[in-house]
Amino acid sequence: MDHLAGTPLAITSASKHKEEAWSFLRQQLLPNKGTVDISGNGFYINRTDFEQAMELVMTPKMDEINGDLQEIPRMNYEVPGGGDHISIDALTQEEYDQLMDLYNATEGTSDYDINLMNIITEQAGAYFAGDRSLDDTVAAIQSRVELYLAELQ
Repeated sequence: MDHLAGTPLAITSASKHKEEAWSFLRQQLLPNKGTVDISGNGFYINRTDFEQAMELVMTPKMDEINGDLQEIPRMNYEVPGGGDHISIDALTQEEYDQLMDLYNATEGTSDYDINLMNIITEQAGAYFAGDRSLDDTVAAIQSRVELYLAELQ
């Protein structure tokens, strides 16, 4: 595996193969042995790979069109169900600077907050059981989430 962007990595203290697990984790922290892949989501753990990926997305993609060398979108995505598509050009220096400001200010990541998921699951249960209206369920979720977020402050 060359790229585990967004994948949490851990070793259980009960592991019978700790040395092998540590070897795998060390491998993930070392620079990629080939070229980086920018088709996925997330950031590389290794700084060298990250910088190589950033250089790649900042390099305009060129193609010959009607005899002229022209910049073309780096990526194209089709919008599901709409037939529309989104074109992504090379990252500009200003966009890179904004990305790095966010990247450097980030103190941690989380796929989701389990406490929020529990609030939603608990409150939605009554709706799906037919014991509460949609409006009442939404109001209950909003109220509990607001209280939870206030407690975090």
